[in-house]
Amino acid sequence: SIGRALARQMRGKFFMIDGTIPPEPAAEFFRRIKQVFEAAKSATPSVIFIDDADVLFQSDRSTSLSRYLLTMLDGLESATAGKVAVIMTAMDPNHMPAALLRSGRVELWLETKPPAAATRAEMVAAHVTGLPGAFRNYDAKRLTELTEGFNAADMRRIVADVKALYAADVIERREPQNADTYFEIATRNVRRNKD
Repeated sequence: SIGRALARQMRGKFFMIDGTIPPEPAAEFFRRIKQVFEAAKSATPSVIFIDDADVLFQSDRSTSLSRYLLTMLDGLESATAGKVAVIMTAMDPNHMPAALLRSGRVELWLETKPPAAATRAEMVAAHVTGLPGAFRNYDAKRLTELTEGFNAADMRRIVADVKALYAADVIERREPQNADTYFEIATRNVRRNKD
């Protein structure tokens, strides 16, 4: 959300490197990363968002990836004179390469906190807007209690899982359950994945 907001503020383009880029074969992986950087350079101002960078750098090719990324970042400085912003997220910055984090490379650190209960409730309400009424008839107070510590992606995932659980019941010709049951199952599954 921060990356997309920055791109809008800059009136620029938004590019993303995340788990959708298949890690194998290695040559294809690096080719796709280069494509993202080249596209961002040719569409300045722009934002390159690298999601879960700490996970990327824990892969088998972490050394070659960090060197490659440093080369790409250095190329941005000279080629675009600061018109490309690079944002990386990390759950654990300790898994990031030291060379990438040293002074001068990272200009700003932002620590985001999980959203408060009221904000989580607003997120779910926004995600269920436009869905059938059965999805909007849930105990918002109970859901915010169950989702303490969840982030925006977790809340989005819960609603997606609720829809999938409902669809599975319909496909299997089972009697659909009430929304609270689906929300509790989805929340429990997300919590288990987080743990």
